[in-house]
Amino acid sequence: MGPFYTPQELAFTSDFEVKEWGAAGVRSTWDDHALSGPEYISVTCGQLTVVGGEAGGKNGTPVETMRVDIPAGSSVVLRPGFWRRFECTPDATGVSVRRPPTTVTASRDVGEVNGPDLDGRYQAFTEHWKHTDQIRQMLLYNFLMASTILVAAWGVLYSQSPKPSLLLTALAGLGFVLSLLWFVVARRATGYYDMYETNARRTESVLRDSQHWPFHARATFRDQVPRVFGQEIRAALITSGVPLLFVVLFVFLLVTAAFELCHAANALGRG
Repeated sequence: MGPFYTPQELAFTSDFEVKEWGAAGVRSTWDDHALSGPEYISVTCGQLTVVGGEAGGKNGTPVETMRVDIPAGSSVVLRPGFWRRFECTPDATGVSVRRPPTTVTASRDVGEVNGPDLDGRYQAFTEHWKHTDQIRQMLLYNFLMASTILVAAWGVLYSQSPKPSLLLTALAGLGFVLSLLWFVVARRATGYYDMYETNARRTESVLRDSQHWPFHARATFRDQVPRVFGQEIRAALITSGVPLLFVVLFVFLLVTAAFELCHAANALGRG
């Protein structure tokens, strides 16, 4: 019963929604259900584990803070805005009741959604998310090109004799500042990227079978990807890690140029 039925069906209502769930439909990805109000969950078979968390983890992923086991015959009420994900035994079943975030109506067909407000928000979040990703890629390309030109120019000048130490120092310093700026701008773009993805996932959470919608499916796939040293490998690691590598490189070039500058000054003094 709820808004995921069509208005012509007897089970339709926009005031609340009741869902019978099984182990296959239990969501293992983080969500705070900020738009859906308090959620009542009752376990009728098996055991459900509520994993609670707090925002502020790496890459916008909540940090796990608690686990509560809900056995068969028990229930729990979760407040809106509380970050949670779920684990359960293979035989777990139950019922959940919550207030729909909006008066949106979705048919049993996942691809059909009625409700211009929700549909407009979801489209806006998706477009902003794609645009932000394009900006990240553009930043990576442009800054990488500029930094590579500076490194190549520094190498050409360093091979000359006598070495133009003052110009070498200026190029290395410019590259260092450029790399720091690159890192800050890339981190800012990644922050917007994660924000729009989170908002899109919240919007998807009001739809039936939301785990099959793009952002929830993407999060589920990402959870299954092997980790390196316990860390998730994401595009943000590249867009933020590459400028840091150039920062280290330009520091080395700056030290080398400063040494050449001091050596030239000493030679001039002895002359």
